[in-house]
Amino acid sequence: MELRKIVGENVLQWRTENNVTQKELAEKAGIDVTYLRRIEHGKANLTANVIDLLKDTMQVPMEQLTQRKKR
Repeated sequence: MELRKIVGENVLQWRTENNVTQKELAEKAGIDVTYLRRIEHGKANLTANVIDLLKDTMQVPMEQLTQRKKR
């Protein structure tokens, strides 16, 4: 699975579990809400900077964003 899809799934899962809207997370991370939607759908080309912004905003370790969840 591509990294961008893994990150997207993990962001969506975190956001849902923490009752945070796309708008709230996007604003706190300093990114556009449409870009966040593309991230969550695995369609956005991610940079290390954006992954780092999300990690810091969500207050999670990098591995939580970049590693595929075991099902």
